[in-house]
Amino acid sequence: MRVPPVTRALPLLMVLSSIGMLAVLAGSGSPLAHNPVSLLFPVTMLGSALAGLAASGSRGQYRRDLDEQRRDYLAALAAAHRRLLDADAAQRNRLLARYPDPATLWAEPTDRAEPADPADPDFGHARIGLGAVAAEQPLPEPADAGDPVARDAFGAVLRAHRSVPAAPVAVPLAAGTVIAVAGDPQHTRALLRAMVCGIAARHRPTDLAIAAVVTETTRPQWEWLKWLPHADPPLYPDPAAARRGATGPLLLVCDTDTGTAGQPGPLPGACILAVAPPGDEHAGPRDAARRSLAVTPEWVRAAGLGPLPGAVPDLLDSATAAACARRLAADPRRPRTDWPDLLERAGDLRVPLGRGSDGAPAFLDIKEAAAGGMGPHGLCVGATGSGKSELLRTITLGMIAAHHPDELNLALIDFKGGATFLDLDGTGHTAAVITNLADEAHLVDRMAEALTGEINRRQQILREAGNLAGIADYRRARAGGAALTPLPTLLLIIDEFSELLAQHPEFAEVFAAIGRLGRSLGMHLLLATQRLEEGRLRGLESHLSYRICLRTLSAGESRAVLGSDAAYRLPNAPGAAYLQVGAADPVGFRAAYVSGPAPGDRPAALGRPQLFTAAARTTAATPAPTPAETVLARAAAVGARAHQIWLPPLRQSPALAELSQPAGALQVAIGLIDRVAEQRRGSWCVDLSGAQGNVAVIGGAHAGKSAAVATLIGALALRHGPDEICFCCVDFGGGALLELADLPQVAAVATRAQPDLVRRIVGHVEAELRRRDDGPGGGLRPGRLVLVIDGWSTLRAEFDALEPVITAIAGTGLSHGVHLILTAHRWADLRPGIKDQLGTRIELRLGEPLDSEIDRQRARAVPIGRPGAALAPDGLPATLARPAPAAELTGRLTARHNGARVAPVRLLPSLLPVAELPAATGAGIPIGVAEDDESSVATIDVENQPQLLVLGDAGTGKTALLRLLCLALARDPSRRFFLCDPRRTLAGVLAADRLAAEPGPDTVVVIDDHDLVGAAGSGALAGLVELLPRARDIGMPVLLARRSTGTGRASYEPLLAALREADPIGVQLGGNPEEPPVFERIRPRRLPPGRAVLLTRDGGQQLVQLAWSAPQ
Repeated sequence: MRVPPVTRALPLLMVLSSIGMLAVLAGSGSPLAHNPVSLLFPVTMLGSALAGLAASGSRGQYRRDLDEQRRDYLAALAAAHRRLLDADAAQRNRLLARYPDPATLWAEPTDRAEPADPADPDFGHARIGLGAVAAEQPLPEPADAGDPVARDAFGAVLRAHRSVPAAPVAVPLAAGTVIAVAGDPQHTRALLRAMVCGIAARHRPTDLAIAAVVTETTRPQWEWLKWLPHADPPLYPDPAAARRGATGPLLLVCDTDTGTAGQPGPLPGACILAVAPPGDEHAGPRDAARRSLAVTPEWVRAAGLGPLPGAVPDLLDSATAAACARRLAADPRRPRTDWPDLLERAGDLRVPLGRGSDGAPAFLDIKEAAAGGMGPHGLCVGATGSGKSELLRTITLGMIAAHHPDELNLALIDFKGGATFLDLDGTGHTAAVITNLADEAHLVDRMAEALTGEINRRQQILREAGNLAGIADYRRARAGGAALTPLPTLLLIIDEFSELLAQHPEFAEVFAAIGRLGRSLGMHLLLATQRLEEGRLRGLESHLSYRICLRTLSAGESRAVLGSDAAYRLPNAPGAAYLQVGAADPVGFRAAYVSGPAPGDRPAALGRPQLFTAAARTTAATPAPTPAETVLARAAAVGARAHQIWLPPLRQSPALAELSQPAGALQVAIGLIDRVAEQRRGSWCVDLSGAQGNVAVIGGAHAGKSAAVATLIGALALRHGPDEICFCCVDFGGGALLELADLPQVAAVATRAQPDLVRRIVGHVEAELRRRDDGPGGGLRPGRLVLVIDGWSTLRAEFDALEPVITAIAGTGLSHGVHLILTAHRWADLRPGIKDQLGTRIELRLGEPLDSEIDRQRARAVPIGRPGAALAPDGLPATLARPAPAAELTGRLTARHNGARVAPVRLLPSLLPVAELPAATGAGIPIGVAEDDESSVATIDVENQPQLLVLGDAGTGKTALLRLLCLALARDPSRRFFLCDPRRTLAGVLAADRLAAEPGPDTVVVIDDHDLVGAAGSGALAGLVELLPRARDIGMPVLLARRSTGTGRASYEPLLAALREADPIGVQLGGNPEEPPVFERIRPRRLPPGRAVLLTRDGGQQLVQLAWSAPQ
């Protein structure tokens, strides 16, 4: 830009004018010339002139700088333009190499283009023509907006390089979609030929099948498909038949002259290209996405297929398409790389995974690095739908197919319980299949114990083999002739391990232990998960030598596995994955699919000749077996069963007959103990021959307490006959013991509704113990006597008087062959006095696990709702055996012992006539029969203990007892009787000449209904108070009966007080339980008439039934 000369001279003119003005003022003599202010005018003008000169110089420098910057920017922009031209050309060449012109494919070498891999982002893309595509090279930085020259230049470059012209345009042919190709049929078919040839040239026949649905009219347009190796067969009458004929992804051309309205909807795994007339691209078949291509000879436009530019379409005639198909038919790049074929190249711990991105087989080798492998432990991550489960099955089946069970075993663990390892437990290789752990937390602890037990087992095997360093030394020793059993490598595959560690973080210690010791012990670990959270591998990273990553849901997960986001950018096709070993770069591959029919299993094109023009026929055929089915069928008959490191949890109780019984006396097996760490189940045996002879069964409601006792009784009865053991049972439970009442070894079973029998049973056992304690041979029953109480808390609540008796039996009974078995809801229900005597303890599921006295932590793991589940004494999980059916067991034992059985416990009769009273064998007057001895007679000896106090309510038998005694004593003709009988109930019992007017020596004093004796009567009896202490010396027995009610208040009357101090014989008949006891340790209770508790100085306390004598 040039500046005019006048403009440049203006500052100089201003300076000169200022000097001239000063000269004129000085020469004129004007007063202003001498005024100092006047000097400011020229100074001001001079300053203005100088400022103008300075401004003129600055503008010149700015223009020079701007020109220099502009030249630099335009030079850099020109260089960027040249680079962009090169980048655009390179991008165009890459696209042309990837998507060559279909018209030249017939002449191209078949190995010119690299085949697309299912893991590639552009897998399934087809070229439709040439157009402007978005440039990949980043554009330069924009120019300063203040400079219009630079801004215009940058805009020109931007417009020139925003897109790459004349480049191939490709569209995605996604599975499950329908794309309408609309236009003139001649043009649409030409475009479809070009698309089919282009995609066939880029995709292997094993990755993509191609077919067409035609009519008789359109068949000639597509007969050339018969040459394509992707089409087998090429033509079908309907889309459904074509879908059934393909085993994988399918590209299906529908040319049926019906337009899109007559075509079916989307098919799974298939992309349908439907020929449509002009304008019909938006009325396509049942596909809401409305994907379409509109084609003319000059352009093709896409809709619903992403942001695609318009393009000049590729139009291919039938002859050129046929030539291209023939060229592809002879493609030598189709090696046999199906998974069954790759198995031939498997080796020691080396199995095929699938094919790499270059088409070469991909293998997983889990040998240690020193042996040429990838390392023993690895990681597998893949999102839902990525093919992770199928990849795990591929690895598992490969290991099964390539190894003998003596060489390799598998432990397959699925935390969530999916179908990954379904049907893999039928081979000899499988040492464990564990699923559904998420809902049963206790099984996770069980699995940890099993894996730890396997580590210990292998260490023990190496020690016993000569302290060998590892499994390699063990195998060398075995190969050298040492007598060693096989020790296979164990591959543990744990699916969803991330969720396992999220819920059970302590399990990481087990993984870490396997990571440290697994190499030498032959234990390999493969951890699989859908998502890998940050920090989840803490402590495990150093042990993982290889990593397999399928498609992930986030770039962060991919970076956590591979160190890059490559897995996040994988396509949605299942099986696309990367394998990374150590710090090497990840290698892409596509996993084999073993759960579906192998491609080679389809019928070969052999047999009857057939014209290519013949329509395809769909015939029903038996499905070919999948590779998985083939491998499993062959492996099922190979080798012995692997050592089982995991036994299924004890979910069902075994039958008692299934248990192996020990040989010792009073030693029986009652259940199974789950010894997880030892990888076996052992019998739960109890030994009642020593200090462990008393048994406690503790458990909550419906835990199986009664069944446990029935099992124990049945086991002992099967080992010992009625002459060796006898059971006396109290059943407060659900009736399980009542069903055993007919066993030859059972003397009695009492229920809650039989309180008398309950007391009788306890009294019987107590009496038997007392007799045995008196000396050898003192008992009435031979062998062992077992008291069984099912429901201890009920006994304490309703029969509290029996608790101290049973406690005493437990304390002293074992030394005399008397045992106690009881059940209770809680340990707290047992007082220390009896609890300490219970040596054998069976703990079932408790209502509150914190109450456990074996292991509170493990008590929580005892399953709820499964009767018989228990904790063994050492804290291991256990289950009790089911009791044998009562009828079957009774019949079996009865036949074995020829009908012999123990004597039953006799209950006292409700009425004992005096005529049926047995005679007494010793001194004393027989008054009834005692309960503690089936043959004993209860007697009263008034000679040695002359005072008798009879208490009982009305109608209980007080008068009958006095009548019986009077008749017995009256047999001595020298005796006289003094009667005090307010109600005259004893009238006629004695003759008048036997009666005395007053009490005195050699007189029997009989007082009935003492509570009815008034004040006058009391005065007449006052003299007895002084005679009572000398009653034995003077021969004056005193027999007094009164009502039980009110006796406590009347006990301070002189006669009663003196009588109690004289230590009388006590007879407590039925009375009010709320009344205070008069006799020590005898509380009144409701009893039937004639039933009484007899208390004597020599015989102690006895329950007796008094003999009945009718009134005279």
